[in-house]
Amino acid sequence: MNRILRFAFVAALTAVSSLSFAQNTVTFELSSAESYKQFGLAGQSSQTSNDGDFTEEKSVTSGDVKLTVSTSGVKTANRMWKGSLRMYGGTLTVESANDNIVKIVYAVFFNNWDESNNVNNQELEMTSEKEGKNVFKFYNWTGVSKKVVLNVKKAFLRSVTITTVSAAGIKNVQTIEVNEKAPIYNLAGQRVSKDYKGVVIQNGKKFVRK
Repeated sequence: MNRILRFAFVAALTAVSSLSFAQNTVTFELSSAESYKQFGLAGQSSQTSNDGDFTEEKSVTSGDVKLTVSTSGVKTANRMWKGSLRMYGGTLTVESANDNIVKIVYAVFFNNWDESNNVNNQELEMTSEKEGKNVFKFYNWTGVSKKVVLNVKKAFLRSVTITTVSAAGIKNVQTIEVNEKAPIYNLAGQRVSKDYKGVVIQNGKKFVRK
């Protein structure tokens, strides 16, 4: 009997430990035709419209995580334009109200990323994925912080994915349950059907559909 109790105790302790550092992932999609709406903008910018220009600081929140776009501070405004957030200066700030941010992935619109972009004067690690003839780049920040400020010289972004870690593991396990009806995107940030083959993103997770 004691042996069974010891086994049950170890199993329970293992389960609690696995929850202690549960992760939660939030993705801000910036590539859809209606991405401007989440920032309260009137529309996308174009050659004939400035509706998508950031003339003041704007934020969007998902759960406990907030993404804030500043003004550019230069002649060309930061803007929502043709399937991406186009930043020409200023800052892109990620804040978490409760949990610690441990990773941020900035998905780049083709090669539109200036190597001088930085967080606390540190360059970000670049990774890439190939889909067909296209190569998609990602710049990755890792650390532990409740606030991460990306200093931007130039960055065209398709999405920003934030991973947080909380000591309240049970809460996070509930928030990362898979929603099978959630929209599916390809690496270009375009919404695709459930029959799409290749690398896709759903619920903030990347996987391969065959």
